[in-house]
Amino acid sequence: MGDIINPAYELFIFAADEHFKAKRQMLYVGTLTQAWEVFFSTFAYSNYLTRPFFAHGHTVLDCERFNRLSSQLTNAIRKFAFDSLRNTFLYDVKRSLDISTLALWQARFSEF
Repeated sequence: MGDIINPAYELFIFAADEHFKAKRQMLYVGTLTQAWEVFFSTFAYSNYLTRPFFAHGHTVLDCERFNRLSSQLTNAIRKFAFDSLRNTFLYDVKRSLDISTLALWQARFSEF
C-alpha cells in the first residue's frame, strides 16, 4: 500500500543518503541536520510526555489531558533551535534522568 512506519527522522536520513550519493553535499548536510532535529524532538515527546503519561497510570481515554500536556510541551520546545534540543537530549542522557512522573515533567518545563 506504500505506507511507511519508520519514524520521521529516519526518512530524513534516507533522503540525506540519496543526496550524498548524488554528491549534493549542501542538501546532505541540511537534511541530516533536520534528521537530528526531528530525532531530538521525538526524544523530548517520548521522554517527557508519552512515557511518563502512560507510566503514571493514565489511559488513552485521558486524551484531553494528554493533548493539553502535549500542547504545553510544544509551546515549551517551539522556540528551541538545534542546539537547545541537542543539549536537552545530551543532558538527559548524561545524567541518566528518568522522568517518570508528570510532576517532574511539569517542574522541568515550567521555567520555560
